[in-house]
Amino acid sequence: MVKSNVRLEGYGRLWILTSIIFFLYIIHLHLSQWVVYRIVAIDARCRREGRALRKVGFYDPLKNQTYLNVPAILYFLERGAQPTGTVHDISKKAGVFMELCLNQQIKFN
Repeated sequence: MVKSNVRLEGYGRLWILTSIIFFLYIIHLHLSQWVVYRIVAIDARCRREGRALRKVGFYDPLKNQTYLNVPAILYFLERGAQPTGTVHDISKKAGVFMELCLNQQIKFN
């Protein structure tokens, strides 16, 4: 069972149960003559280049260097975050999904 953040929105006497969906995006940092990407968690209702909920890593393709905050990424993935293709590939190389599977098996046992 995947947990998600749930919020109640009230419209008069009608209460609507809404679920907050997160995306894990890779964002280009605009630095002169230096290509660096930041991996962030963003609310699905916000625009893609909008304010990030949390910065969870960065990727420097010139130095082939990657930093991932694995506990933060696992936090968002367990709550239903949907990574983009590039973020999925980077996370897969780092073994994030193996840890996610292990965490889910421990919770169910």
